[in-house]
Amino acid sequence: MIGHQSCNTTDAAGEVTLQTYVNIAFVFDRKRHQAIEKRIIGTRSCYPPGPAKKPHLADVAFTSGIVMRPDGRVDLYSGIGDAEIGRAVIDCPFAGHGKIQAG
Repeated sequence: MIGHQSCNTTDAAGEVTLQTYVNIAFVFDRKRHQAIEKRIIGTRSCYPPGPAKKPHLADVAFTSGIVMRPDGRVDLYSGIGDAEIGRAVIDCPFAGHGKIQAG
């Protein structure tokens, strides 16, 4: 499965100064009902430069989709800066876990 994970940077006053979202992939263990083998597969810097809707969203990559490519890699799509969409080509994060099934 794919998704995104976040963390916030806060200043001394406790105000959020930067939100960081990264693209993640994981295997869902149906028996234990938990994510295993979770790992980061993309960050904002993996995508072309572009604007952010607000300054605190400059480091945001919201995972939005994945498409298998004929060469065995994947196109990873992500919302960027809460303002546009980007595509990054990465190695298949599911290699060794069977075939991807259409949802």
